[in-house]
Amino acid sequence: MGVSQRSVYEWEHYRAQPAISNVPNILSFLGYCISLSEGGTRGEQIRMRRYRLGLGRRKLAQILGIHDTVLALWENNHTEPPIGIESRLDQIERSPTAR
Repeated sequence: MGVSQRSVYEWEHYRAQPAISNVPNILSFLGYCISLSEGGTRGEQIRMRRYRLGLGRRKLAQILGIHDTVLALWENNHTEPPIGIESRLDQIERSPTAR
């Protein structure tokens, strides 16, 4: 996974949390895929997609061309994301160069 055994120990004992950039490798190692069909609001689904991409809020906002506070408002269900954001996220997931 590209992390030390100590890091994994700290995560397992709730002493630290992995960086978001480590999430895709952790999910792959565990053989787990975050399913967007499990429900949740659009904001929660956007957050899960960001985790699956291993991107911080600021980085995904930069890629989308928006301010990170706008993304936070979407993820926390304070404002509704625009129609079409899901297709933009699909493009980002399919194209590593878009990251």
